[in-house]
Amino acid sequence: MSQFLKLSKIIINTNHIRNINILASKYEIKLSTPNISGYVIAGSGKFDSNFPTINVCEKENNEDYNIVKKWIKIQDYNSK
Repeated sequence: MSQFLKLSKIIINTNHIRNINILASKYEIKLSTPNISGYVIAGSGKFDSNFPTINVCEKENNEDYNIVKKWIKIQDYNSK
């Protein structure tokens, strides 16, 4: 089983996928590796983190949509 999901403009390490929201003709792939930003001034400050989301739409990129759809079916089959 491949640990990478290769799309047209990105290769995703499947170990970093936190969850996938399945919407009507769209997949939202949320990654578990956060983007962390912030600042520190005189011993205090603020840090923020957000988890990147990759959107794969059926209309905008049908090929990538079908790759993700097939990968989800394989994962579902393997979990049974």
